[in-house]
Amino acid sequence: MNVRRLLVGLAVLAATAALVSRSQCVASSATSTLNQSLPSNPATLNNLLRSENRARGLCETYLAPPLLTLDPDTLEPKPQLAAAMPEISADHLVYTWTIRADARWEDGTPVTTKDVELPYRFAMDPSCKADAVRALLQDVKSIEVVDAHTFRVTQGTPYFRALIEFGTNFRLLPAHRLADVKPADLERHEIGHQPLSYGPYRLKSWETDREIVFVRNDSYFGPKPAIDVVRFRINKDDSANLRLLRQGQIDLATLSADDWKKCAADADFGRTFQTFSYYLPQVYFFAWNCSKPLFADARVRRALSHAIRRKEIVDTVLEGHGQVGVSPFGPMDPSFAGDIQPQAFDLDAAKKLLADVGWKDSNGDGILDKDGQKFAFTMIYSPTAALHSAILTSFKSDLEKIGVVCEILPVDWNPYTARLKVRDFDACFALWAGQSADEDPSRLLRSSYAKNGQNYACYENAHVDQLLDRAKTEFDRTTRIATYHELQQILNDEQPFSFLVVPEILVAVSRRFANVKLHKIGMRTIEWTVASD
Repeated sequence: MNVRRLLVGLAVLAATAALVSRSQCVASSATSTLNQSLPSNPATLNNLLRSENRARGLCETYLAPPLLTLDPDTLEPKPQLAAAMPEISADHLVYTWTIRADARWEDGTPVTTKDVELPYRFAMDPSCKADAVRALLQDVKSIEVVDAHTFRVTQGTPYFRALIEFGTNFRLLPAHRLADVKPADLERHEIGHQPLSYGPYRLKSWETDREIVFVRNDSYFGPKPAIDVVRFRINKDDSANLRLLRQGQIDLATLSADDWKKCAADADFGRTFQTFSYYLPQVYFFAWNCSKPLFADARVRRALSHAIRRKEIVDTVLEGHGQVGVSPFGPMDPSFAGDIQPQAFDLDAAKKLLADVGWKDSNGDGILDKDGQKFAFTMIYSPTAALHSAILTSFKSDLEKIGVVCEILPVDWNPYTARLKVRDFDACFALWAGQSADEDPSRLLRSSYAKNGQNYACYENAHVDQLLDRAKTEFDRTTRIATYHELQQILNDEQPFSFLVVPEILVAVSRRFANVKLHKIGMRTIEWTVASD
């Protein structure tokens, strides 16, 4: 759920928030502070162990920029911590990287290849809880230090995304702080809440359930940000975002479709805030735990998918600000199979499929049963946006019409991600954040990740694995796209994940800030400046 490459994991909200009086529409007074909102605390800011998009955004944007970044408009990779693009061997197996000589940790210690070597050693140790990075490195044969600023990465096999995957996802750690730490003890180390920065900001304070504050890091090697302080307010009530925005307690917020419409009609709001809408490569989905006997048969999963009102979610809940989702590929990705149609909302078709598998109401109590077992399951979700409950409530109601019992269980973010990690659920509702371009959905679909990793459906399919392997080593995009189209058709037939909707992101930003731009990958607060009076 890498829940992928967002500044802070912005998601569309669909709850209505009561509009306050226009007199409350004021700007924040701290002209060098950007106030933002987070729906919950990140589990950790340990750069190696972070496993959620929220923590990723904080680490990569403020504390630990990766070797490469994607140009926000062209999506082409360009050096960030790397001094230049790496040298690549003709066989696409060896990548020679050089770290910038002027990169410094906030305590003045130079960033060197020791800070690459140590997290690599940690990540490859099974006792270290670095599953996400270990998955990233599965095709890496070795990392060899050449000198203090140069290292060589050797791939076991060619991979079309090797440059991007390693350059944008490998994570450094301060070796001078962690040299004596055992891999198994890294999770408990204080660096998780007291991280060391070499990025544009450093952590000033973190008060659990209250706020996280970053201040500008004057030793940063890159262009210094114009904003001195970035403050994240922990706000678990997403319906309060608009009120906090109008009161000046935060400076930007995602809006529900209903709030968006009301704000558009409010002239005072328009004078104080600017609004933006855009898409990111993300899609909501239900994951069916295929390791559970209840969901082992694809016909059952297809039946449940027939009970999803995708078009109605877009038209009613999102009020048109979204698209129907069909796969883990975003609509802008060249591999997106736009000709595939997801299961239509059809409760009769759902009942027939379930009957074909043997699920019938044998005792007339209105609930399907088979071999003495009632068709009942629990769907867990993280209640960070009212959109979640709106979708799930409708789904639960429709399932009842065909004799299926679905218990909806909200779970706070950190316990929720912990349950996903150990597959402690029947089904889950989540948001897939994919790559900005040239997606490789291996981390979501590969059989080897069914027990550890992001394959939360515990889906194992040898043919899918073969297609993923074929695509990985194919450097011709046209040929690779054909392979991914075949893959998406299989997913649509077997439904280990029922993809729902691609939300349009609706954002309001205080006019205190200038240089606020929309890029192909969304907004970049790091480039904002304070507007002149």
